[in-house]
Amino acid sequence: MKDAQMTKDLTTTTEAENIRQAARDEVASQYKRLKFKKGNYWLGNENIELGTEYLAQPVGWCKEWIKFHDNKIVERHVYRVALKEKCPERHELDEYEDKSGWELGLNGEPQDPWTLQYLLPLENQETGELVMFITPSIGGRRAVATLCDTWANQRKGPPIISLQCGTMPTKYGDTPCPNLKIVGWDEPPKEVKETKFDGPKSGPQTDMNDEIPF
Repeated sequence: MKDAQMTKDLTTTTEAENIRQAARDEVASQYKRLKFKKGNYWLGNENIELGTEYLAQPVGWCKEWIKFHDNKIVERHVYRVALKEKCPERHELDEYEDKSGWELGLNGEPQDPWTLQYLLPLENQETGELVMFITPSIGGRRAVATLCDTWANQRKGPPIISLQCGTMPTKYGDTPCPNLKIVGWDEPPKEVKETKFDGPKSGPQTDMNDEIPF
């Protein structure tokens, strides 16, 4: 009975994980993908001008491992940072030490099938369109992490960002990288307390003369 119960628990856990993953894939697929390439932002084939403002949602920040084979995604694992879901290190995934299954990249060298990328939901400030900023580069991941860290420390509403292009030093020289510059905060209007006026009170302080007293 104990072994049967363990098998049942394992099956239930696996099923739940499959459902969770499918749900996340479905949600992610509803967003258009915003990417940064060679100093420019692209929404599909549409170039998004530098300076375009978006409302960022740091609470939706995700880390994602994707595995490619024949230029197709064959495996995907998504981890919500806000839910403290642990994103594994590369050595914890398969095909780390055994590279015999690695395919050749554009440079003719074996290429790691796994890619780590960061996902951040954004809302266009003018159109209200929801997009998902996706970046696999070190500079891009650093930009997302910096933005989310700043938001967490400020404890304000969601940040309003301007899409900018920065640079980071590499062994090949300075390379363009995303810069998600915070230009404001989306905070609810402060509550204004209504002041009740009960009329003038007796005494010298009720002088209603508007003339300057000197």
